[in-house]
Amino acid sequence: MGLLVESLHDSPLAEVEAAWAKEIERCVPAYERGEVQTYAAEDVYAEARCIAP
Repeated sequence: MGLLVESLHDSPLAEVEAAWAKEIERCVPAYERGEVQTYAAEDVYAEARCIAP
């Protein structure tokens, strides 16, 4: 049982979470400096509804 639990710590999910953490560390400062274009959530949702009603 211990081996099974231990294997969960090295799962691909952990790699994905680490990649997201790295992306967040990169993107948040750029956002705070005003270097990225942003979109209003309602505009994004409206466009998504047009693509996949």
